[in-house]
Amino acid sequence: MFAAITIRIDIAFAVNRLSQYLSEPRKAHLQAAKHILRYLKGSPDLGILYKSAGAGDLVGHADAAYANARKYRSTTGFCYTIGGAPVSWTSKRQSITAQSTTESEYIALNEAGKQAVWLRHLLYALRKSHVYTKNSTIIYGDNLGSIDLSTNPVFHSRTKHIQVRYHAIREYIENGEIRVLYLPTDRMLADGLTKGLDRVKFERMIKGLGLTN
Repeated sequence: MFAAITIRIDIAFAVNRLSQYLSEPRKAHLQAAKHILRYLKGSPDLGILYKSAGAGDLVGHADAAYANARKYRSTTGFCYTIGGAPVSWTSKRQSITAQSTTESEYIALNEAGKQAVWLRHLLYALRKSHVYTKNSTIIYGDNLGSIDLSTNPVFHSRTKHIQVRYHAIREYIENGEIRVLYLPTDRMLADGLTKGLDRVKFERMIKGLGLTN
């Protein structure tokens, strides 16, 4: 868990999934945990490289996997990078049961939006003027339906059942703090934070996140 939340973003989803069975672990979970340990042992030098010059802007990627967690909950995954290197990421089960893929993606965008606002305020407090700007922080999503819901101020009938706190993203967008843009799934860096990927996609995610030996 410590590695997953501090430097090894590549194991965040696997650790998140295993943590859902801490109260009733079985043999299959132990085998999966050993698989993660073997992976870590085989890649001890893989980590995040932060560059001191020309750090760049804060950019977010948000994604969700519908109903792939326990009790039919969906999984939220998002990450933020500065200069191409991850500075903040999350892989967790959603607290409510989404009723569609669009709804689960909308909830993920909202969670990512709250983190973006917090990071913007933190960077401002640190006086990192080269990172924090008055421009909106861009969050990329790969679901057009959820993007439409977040950018349209109309209270859609299909979202009335969603808790009010999950509509905060609309206010962030209206205030100009964030912008949500579409990005194809094959370029979504948060994809591996919501589901298991095949080798090719996993290696592409590692490369995209700037993890280096």
